[in-house]
Amino acid sequence: MLISQSNLVQFLIQAERDFPRRAAVWSERGSLNYQQLLQEVKALAGLLKSWGVQPGDRVFLLLPNWPQFVIACQAIWWVGAVAGLSSPLIPPPLLIEQLRKTRPRVVITSSGLDETLAHSIRNLGVEHIILSSGKEYLRNKVGWLFRMPKSRPNLPGGVHRWRACMREASPSESPFQEGGERSAALIFSGGTTGTPKGVVLSHRALWANTMQLAAWDKNMHRGKERMLAALPLGHAYGLTGVLNLGMHMAGTLILSSSLQPEHLADLSSRFHPTLFPGTPALYAALLNLPNLRSYQFKSIRLCACGSAPLPVEVQEGFERVTRAQVIEGFGLTEAGPITHASPIDGLRKQGSVGLPLAETESRILSLSTGMPLPPGEIGELVVRGPQLMTGYWEEPEATAEALREGWLHTGDLGVTDSDGYTYLLGRMTDCCHVGENLVYPRRIEEVIHLHPAVQEVAVLGWPAGFPRDLRGIGMVDKLHAFVVPRPGKKISVDELRQYVQVRLPDWLRPELWTLLPQLPRTPFGKVSRLSLYGSY
Repeated sequence: MLISQSNLVQFLIQAERDFPRRAAVWSERGSLNYQQLLQEVKALAGLLKSWGVQPGDRVFLLLPNWPQFVIACQAIWWVGAVAGLSSPLIPPPLLIEQLRKTRPRVVITSSGLDETLAHSIRNLGVEHIILSSGKEYLRNKVGWLFRMPKSRPNLPGGVHRWRACMREASPSESPFQEGGERSAALIFSGGTTGTPKGVVLSHRALWANTMQLAAWDKNMHRGKERMLAALPLGHAYGLTGVLNLGMHMAGTLILSSSLQPEHLADLSSRFHPTLFPGTPALYAALLNLPNLRSYQFKSIRLCACGSAPLPVEVQEGFERVTRAQVIEGFGLTEAGPITHASPIDGLRKQGSVGLPLAETESRILSLSTGMPLPPGEIGELVVRGPQLMTGYWEEPEATAEALREGWLHTGDLGVTDSDGYTYLLGRMTDCCHVGENLVYPRRIEEVIHLHPAVQEVAVLGWPAGFPRDLRGIGMVDKLHAFVVPRPGKKISVDELRQYVQVRLPDWLRPELWTLLPQLPRTPFGKVSRLSLYGSY
């Protein structure tokens, strides 16, 4: 059922009822079956209730892809609370600002929490902090938040150890039943072009998007799928496309808190996943492994790719290696997040993000009149469907700007063809006028990416601080290309200039070029154009 008033925790309850002994999560040092997972969820839910956590209260999660994240998220929904989600890699000042905005009663994070940061969190009015080591499950810790603690950390009161809490907790046997329009998650968007906003997603929205994905991939078999869970579960894509879909399908989540390609290739060889949701950068990094052929990928049936445009050579290369389908889709946090995907068994068109999911409408609107455009004409992509956000957390003006008459204005420029397939040209804020010409950086990036020595590229209007028109499109003097060479490959700026000389008209050729070892990224893995503007 696409639309439901149920609480999302019902996915887990039904999976445990049907497949109690099936592995729910696998990690480096062990696993939990669905029966064990549900027991842990009940214990943590009982603890939260004993602390007075009520329906609608926020509980903030700052954990990598550990079993504790899965347990905590389900326990939060069990008691009717709202899961506040962000990346554990964000800088402390930004974290403090997000906590100040959301006012959580409880924060659940790593036992490596810096004591100064712990005091700052408690000073915000957070009543309890739960520290989880993750040592039983993972060999490696990542990021600033996960430094090993001192032998006697001077932590404030109200700080508790995960294992001690779970030993002392009295299980909650009855989950909060209501879902529907109640808030389920408050997710801070990636912040690729500005300050991250808190996106509020209801149980109805996340339930609908999960069921839309299940309807899209009719080849999934309940109780038989194994999903390589490399995407951050604290991001909308990981929350819906990995955690919720995995629970609904009674699948096994192969958890990884590392995006190192060698680690993911090893997990594939050892645990034989059938599904591998990912990003273009992730698949490209795997393709660049020097010993790629020594790993096993043949168990993978489908790779659902999102987060960024998928280069054709990455798609075709990964399909040759895995024999899987690599399918491109589109979404954004504000839409639960997925709105479009290419058909699995139907016509696939290169460069397209496919067709709208079930019960999802899509239009291209004129930038000048706001009216719907026919196929072949470029405008802003807007979408409507049951998976859309409730709004931005305590930002009514921004909500009203994004949601108009039930339509979410994505801020992406796109075009449709006569078959209804959508093609994206980039964020409106990334596009720019060079002289009298409107430039879509994605088209330039696609050409440069075809060079055999180029791994990644980002093209920006230059210089920073340029004026914008009323639509947010910049008026720039020139274009600046940032290029990351493939490992082991050498390339010069002169060679790149000559390469585009015969492939792009003069007004699309970047005037400035910078070679980088890697592109700066947000904590959720997207290219940070703000960082490029700020550093060069």
